[in-house]
Amino acid sequence: MHKIIFILFKNITSGDLYPLDINIKPTLDLAKTLFALSAYRANDISDFIEQGRHHRQTREGSQPVAAITLWLTSMDEIKIEQIKSEAQYSFDDVWYFEVQEKIVLNKHEMDCSSSFTQYALISKRPDISKDSFFEHWHDHHTEIAIKTQSTFSYIQNTIIKSSSKSLGTYLAVVEESFPIQALYDPMVFYAASSKETLKDNLDLMMHSCQKFLNFEEIIVFPTRQLNLL
Repeated sequence: MHKIIFILFKNITSGDLYPLDINIKPTLDLAKTLFALSAYRANDISDFIEQGRHHRQTREGSQPVAAITLWLTSMDEIKIEQIKSEAQYSFDDVWYFEVQEKIVLNKHEMDCSSSFTQYALISKRPDISKDSFFEHWHDHHTEIAIKTQSTFSYIQNTIIKSSSKSLGTYLAVVEESFPIQALYDPMVFYAASSKETLKDNLDLMMHSCQKFLNFEEIIVFPTRQLNLL
């Protein structure tokens, strides 16, 4: 099974993101037609996601506003490019990644109204190797992230191929799902029962992140999962 993640961007300042009219359905409809999809997921930043705007970490320029995930029984580069072209009618920039998925944690199914998913596009610190990056992420950081946050789903997507050479610095896409309260309450986000625990968990998490992530390139954005039949 092949997994493809499309990240969709708008040329808009972060201060003007909410509310934002996002039309993701034509792209998904084309993908369903081309691949006869049995599995897919669509996420955007509409509705209650505004409450989590402080979680966003993005670069200057286009802002990530949606994601489409496809699971394919076989790859077809021409059809993938057709989907990208369709998306470019509604969005200003479209990135896609073929990834190798590893589901580390999945406690329960996503509830679109009471949960959200945070995407993170991550790359390595320039002073460490790829091997060191993956070793720390897989063998140390993942356990810390799950321990210090209210995450109920944690998915590691190692990038196999990207849509452009300019995206080559990104090594992985992380998908983490949380209860909706974590959008606006740091105590819930960091699974803390007291201010002391909040500080401890935040410090532990940030210390681990600093060991392997390039913070100048990281892209983080919370989303809601759409129910598009």
